[in-house]
Amino acid sequence: MKKKKILMISAGILILLALGTAAVMAVISSRNDRLLAGYLDLGNKYLVENDYEQAIVEFEKAIAIDPKQPAAYEGMARAWFSLGDTQRAVGIIEEGIEQTGARELKELLAQMEEEAALQSAAAAEETQEVRTVEGTGAEGVGAEGGEAESPEEEVPPLFPEELDFGEAVSQVITGPDYGIGIVSDRKAVIVLKDPALISSYLTNRADSDKDVLEHEWAVFFGNEGSRFNISITTWAYAPGEEEQMSAAAMQSNLWVEEGGGNWGNILDITPVIHENWIRWTVVIPDGYEFSFMDITESHSEIYHIGME
Repeated sequence: MKKKKILMISAGILILLALGTAAVMAVISSRNDRLLAGYLDLGNKYLVENDYEQAIVEFEKAIAIDPKQPAAYEGMARAWFSLGDTQRAVGIIEEGIEQTGARELKELLAQMEEEAALQSAAAAEETQEVRTVEGTGAEGVGAEGGEAESPEEEVPPLFPEELDFGEAVSQVITGPDYGIGIVSDRKAVIVLKDPALISSYLTNRADSDKDVLEHEWAVFFGNEGSRFNISITTWAYAPGEEEQMSAAAMQSNLWVEEGGGNWGNILDITPVIHENWIRWTVVIPDGYEFSFMDITESHSEIYHIGME
């Protein structure tokens, strides 16, 4: 009798524990559902407001709670696509399909791949309509004045397909050795092709004057209202303390023309350096009234002191 009573008490305890666990799990599930809904709502709100970076953050939070939620993958992919990164958008969709098998994600993947193909075709068709501006022989930042030498023969602009922008661009401006791939009004990918890079360059030369420009790879762009250049440069800060320096170790900056021949450094931008090209992703900071769509002049400059 006593043993039977003990067994009944034990069974009762197990039932209570099971009920308690179920209640706790229900509370956790309910809380997660609320969080998930909140993250999805915020992500969609930011999408509508074109705040794509913040939308991505919210959709990532949603996926962390429920990796089987197709809407989160769809929202994040649309955000990346709107930012011009079609490759990442497709990767997100493919991950979502692997996790959920959702038909709507498969349909979205097909739409994005078709849109990417159309963008590539449109860029190719615009090749003959690319706006180009011949170099004016303007001086590089800090370079000493002097008359520009006339080129022996005119070099035609590059074709857009010759340039690796690394992401989808809507319009391309090219010159003989550079291209400006416009992603949006405020963002562009700028490529300087065949910069003739070597492993290192002599800096702080003994025959340099202090603060003189020694090496430069630059692309200038702008219009009547604003002029910018993106460049890798090195200057003779300590003439005589000679050292070898690679292009990757030099400073890389976005400059704005301030008038009177002066340029101001407004942003450090780390380039991607390849043996056959240099690529910068440039986003114009707030406070500057400029749109890449309004570029009316552009040219490139490569300068090495003593090699004029």
